Amino acid sequence: MSRSFLTTGSIILAVALVALLLAAPAITDQVARAKTRSYFAWIYAACAHELNNNRVLAADTNLIRMLNEHMPNVNVPSRDSNALDGWKNPISVNITQDNGKFLIVLVSSGPDGVPGGSDDVTGTQELTLKND
Repeated sequence: MSRSFLTTGSIILAVALVALLLAAPAITDQVARAKTRSYFAWIYAACAHELNNNRVLAADTNLIRMLNEHMPNVNVPSRDSNALDGWKNPISVNITQDNGKFLIVLVSSGPDGVPGGSDDVTGTQELTLKND
């Protein structure tokens, strides 16, 4: 009787391990997406600080310099001068200005690393320059 219990227990354990292995990529993807969205939030906050302090936010703003300057305790991964997403791909940044309003669009190319796909993660934030 104990022998069949061990066999049944081993089968249950094997099934649980297989289920975990099958779910691992989806869990890893969701973690990377959550990290990317939190990086977006830190980038938006750093942009707001930059705009508030310097009253300008250039289209070619160095995000890593800005993050280090305004949020030194935040750890957004980077390579060269590019912020990286949860999959270690560069985050694309587009900043446009119109009458004191700055539109910041961030795009992660997602797990496949190819921009323009259905797995991309995008975010948009509008910041307004306040008059003193």
